[in-house]
Amino acid sequence: MDRAGQALGEWLGAMFDWSEEDREIAAFSLTLILSSAFFIGLLVLLSVTFRVFLEAFAMALTSGLLRTFAGGAHLSTGWRCGIVSAVAATSFAIASRYIGPLLGAISTALPVTAVIVALIIAAFMAKYAPVDVPEKPITSDRQRRRLRTVSIVLPIAWGCGFAAWLHFGSPDIAIGRTLLGSIWLASIIGLMWETFSVVPPGIRFVRWLDQHIGRIIHHK
Repeated sequence: MDRAGQALGEWLGAMFDWSEEDREIAAFSLTLILSSAFFIGLLVLLSVTFRVFLEAFAMALTSGLLRTFAGGAHLSTGWRCGIVSAVAATSFAIASRYIGPLLGAISTALPVTAVIVALIIAAFMAKYAPVDVPEKPITSDRQRRRLRTVSIVLPIAWGCGFAAWLHFGSPDIAIGRTLLGSIWLASIIGLMWETFSVVPPGIRFVRWLDQHIGRIIHHK
């Protein structure tokens, strides 16, 4: 996948006579597109197989949207990222499917819970986001401030929006008897998963995991 992105970037660069920097940017962007397509395809396959597509979609949506602005740690190859992310997302989606309906019993506490979780995530984003990578560095303080602002606003908007929906809609029965509780829980896990990838312990864990996967692959 990484080699394919690199090869396509070099091919386009030679065709349009791009500079070395432009070729590197193109290679990184193409690799990102290919790895994202692989992740989405594998996630759809796994989530449909285990009948948790909606939960997996909610988790991938909130995590992916926040990651677009906050950045975060990632594994060293697109294959590793895609496989680990899809398996983890499906596993959390399955857990959400079974735990979500139980939230109906505490539905009155969910609006406050949503706001508290959103504020905690926003606080972590204010301190640590955005996390850039060498292939796509943040080039100015203005860009960094803009990315950090959006990273803070997104979880707050999610928390307040859900709290308002619960307050005015009062879907207590729906939370317990439909997939709404499961989807809400999966969306929380998505935000928390992305938050974990921007804090120092999460970054260290991802590096550790990447090293161990590499050793297993190369039998070291």
